[in-house]
Amino acid sequence: ATAGETVYIFADSYDAEETGDMVVAAWVRTISGEGEACDPDFIESRCEDGAYCDDDNTCTMGTAPVLTELAGYIVSDDGDSMRILATGSDVDGDVTALAVSLLDDAGSIIDIEGTTEFLWAPANDVTDLTEFVAHTTASGLSSVPNAVGLQVALVDAIGLRSDSLTTDIVPLPRPAVGEACDMEELFNRCAVGA
Repeated sequence: ATAGETVYIFADSYDAEETGDMVVAAWVRTISGEGEACDPDFIESRCEDGAYCDDDNTCTMGTAPVLTELAGYIVSDDGDSMRILATGSDVDGDVTALAVSLLDDAGSIIDIEGTTEFLWAPANDVTDLTEFVAHTTASGLSSVPNAVGLQVALVDAIGLRSDSLTTDIVPLPRPAVGEACDMEELFNRCAVGA
């Protein structure tokens, strides 16, 4: 809101049986620019878009993460679960999500009941890491039979995004007996009986 603009605040009780007066606290919050003091609790002030309140309570411009490599694997025998591996870096060490869209065989984004992008938190904690492989596993792929690829971007704590990469969704590689395999089964899974 800006000066002179009317703002309406609606308040309601959680319990329908509760009635009576309510007290609502409201105030104007300052938007601090780069290099200016900020409130780390975001009560008195917040930083301008694209900036964050650093450890010295000063607004610092954030840096978008960088996505350098992407892989999408079918990891269940029924084809319902997939794993996404996103290799990247982030100077600020504050990546919080993978922005994921499913692609059809023409490379078009698939609309799933009005949603074209999903924000999924990495299964592994990449907080404070400047280089990482973020991964997440999701099920329900079999309900979107025309999904053959992924478009993914990294998203940080203040909403800055990497450029997107795309990849095909392929079966998780299965090294043969005697070949090296990934003990965590992120990048491959030993062949049955190996």
